[in-house]
Amino acid sequence: MGRDAKPEIVKKLEGTARKDRQRTTAVGYSKLAAVPDPPATLDDYGADIWIMLCTELIDAKMLMVTDLFTLEILVGALVDYRDCCDKLKGKNKIIIGVDKQPKPNPYVKLKRQATETIGKYIGHFGFSPLARIKLSALTTGGDDKPDAFAEFLFGDATDV
Repeated sequence: MGRDAKPEIVKKLEGTARKDRQRTTAVGYSKLAAVPDPPATLDDYGADIWIMLCTELIDAKMLMVTDLFTLEILVGALVDYRDCCDKLKGKNKIIIGVDKQPKPNPYVKLKRQATETIGKYIGHFGFSPLARIKLSALTTGGDDKPDAFAEFLFGDATDV
């Protein structure tokens, strides 16, 4: 199994784009224009998050039909994280078990698992700073505008 193909915009940014290597059969999924109804698996809090995230992604023209299942997993993990935080509020993180031995509160482990799930899926939609940088480079990288940061660092960007 080989590596995933780089997007054409990334190849242009790196200077490795060649006409003989361009793909002609790009898969196009339909983008959503309106916020879909929240899945039945989400409670009221999850439905509010669903609507907020879908609205942001639709405004950015990033939400496609195929993303809805991944978004449901992300929103479910956010709800689980919030539930664990509510259950742990004012409680000890270490509890005494039936065998009189200290053990971690089970909600600590569930909170950590939800955090790991959130971390895995949040970058897919550009909700982390690093993902936003990557996505903005992909969407604006094809422009021939002068790079203001390069001009600031090196003077005239064409001399670099």
